[in-house]
Amino acid sequence: MRLYSQASYDSYQAEFQKIGAQTNKYLQIKDTIGADINDLVMPRYQFQIRELCFRIKTRLSQLIIRQAG
Repeated sequence: MRLYSQASYDSYQAEFQKIGAQTNKYLQIKDTIGADINDLVMPRYQFQIRELCFRIKTRLSQLIIRQAG
């Protein structure tokens, strides 16, 4: 990504770090909260990272195609 668009790379990197920090904060307390709350919260973090990865893949594909065209 960085080779094709430094701005996109920086933006996605910042978003990835934010999600990582939020997830790390949650993981620090995960074992002290009830399973019912964990069952609600964990899918949210999993969705966030999957959705970010999908957007990165899509953007990188767009950048590669644009350069090839």
